[in-house]
Amino acid sequence: MQIIKSCGCTKGTTQNTFHIKQKESFLTDFENFLKELGFLEEKIKKELSKEEEYSHFYNDDYKIDVYFKTGEVTVSILSKDENHQNITKAAEVFK
Repeated sequence: MQIIKSCGCTKGTTQNTFHIKQKESFLTDFENFLKELGFLEEKIKKELSKEEEYSHFYNDDYKIDVYFKTGEVTVSILSKDENHQNITKAAEVFK
């Protein structure tokens, strides 16, 4: 899976936005990404089972919005600056 574009930073918090080509392995890769950021498996599966165009995940460190479009997924992550390296490392599952 290839990240199309990643951008964004604001004062005090970091916003990362990834536009990712949607492939068959996206949901598996995305679940692994969320687990790497400390999300619980049962919450991940519950939210993704809704099969909606929009999903929202949050914990104490991250707020993640996911927008499913035809052929592309947009993942927007709001976190504290110190979590930026964790996001970058976890996003490697999309390469």
